[in-house]
Amino acid sequence: MEKYKISIACIIECSEKFLMVKEEQNGKISWDIPAGGIELHETLDEAVLREVNEETSISVTNPELKAILLFQESQRTTTNFVYYVKLMSMDSTELHALDSDIIQVKWFTKSEILAMINSHKYEHEMAKKRLLFILEGFSEPLSVINIYKDLNNAA
Repeated sequence: MEKYKISIACIIECSEKFLMVKEEQNGKISWDIPAGGIELHETLDEAVLREVNEETSISVTNPELKAILLFQESQRTTTNFVYYVKLMSMDSTELHALDSDIIQVKWFTKSEILAMINSHKYEHEMAKKRLLFILEGFSEPLSVINIYKDLNNAA
């Protein structure tokens, strides 16, 4: 198992709605913002543009780094760079995933995201933290958030 992982995610907002993807990972299905790993010789910005396009079919420009999430499990540490893009208009008819792990792409309001978090058990802590980050408004220029979870001592 890898001991350290770097990943990216992108909050996409338009008309007070946020673009989310329903994804299957390791046999579990959950909603999250577009996110993924970084390929060899790829910059963080290039990874954001590629992942957003693969998971939503949208091409975005000028993503702004908003947070760095540090997540530690018993066997691995993940650093997740969270970006933000505000779109001027949205066309839901054009949304479709190019990535086979993505089941659905959909716009959500903050209240719908809160209801989703409250009604589902999120086993993927990084996804839950990214959704909570949207609800908190990410007002600081750059936030660094540490999340420590020791799976050996989990209840």
